Amino acid sequence: TVVEVVTVEECPIEMVCACPEEGFNIDAGEGTLLSALNLPSTINGSCVAIKGHLIVDQEWTIRSSEVRMQPASKITVTPYTFFNLYDNNENGGIHSCENMWQGIEVKPHANIKLINSVLQDAQYAIQTEHESGIILENATFDRNYIGIHADLSSSHMQLIRNKWMSGNTV
Repeated sequence: TVVEVVTVEECPIEMVCACPEEGFNIDAGEGTLLSALNLPSTINGSCVAIKGHLIVDQEWTIRSSEVRMQPASKITVTPYTFFNLYDNNENGGIHSCENMWQGIEVKPHANIKLINSVLQDAQYAIQTEHESGIILENATFDRNYIGIHADLSSSHMQLIRNKWMSGNTV
């Protein structure tokens, strides 16, 4: 009888489009709290790549940056939290590099601001739940399956000015 020993190792899935060394490459796995990552509360003028399920559980601002969402990745904004996206329109803004990403889910009593920013290549770019808040100003939604999925009777669409949608369903 011959016994073979087989070693099985997990192959880490590399990021499809990682940021350069000076950027932020976030591997959130099956779900990682932002507060556990020791990131700055504001990222300004950088590259951010997100893989997996990032859970924004504290106020976070991304300004004047490129956000590279890896395939099937997702961002969830938890209740009583603000997620601010300002002036993210360079190099595609918030986008996927190859396959679509899931999008941003805004939980009850959570808030998202998308101002002067591009959000593209998502299955559901922004998906809100009961009593969540959305502020959009000069926001561009492009190549998303659904741009905004919201129950307008219960979500607080506080300000929507000059939004542009192409290749989306609302």
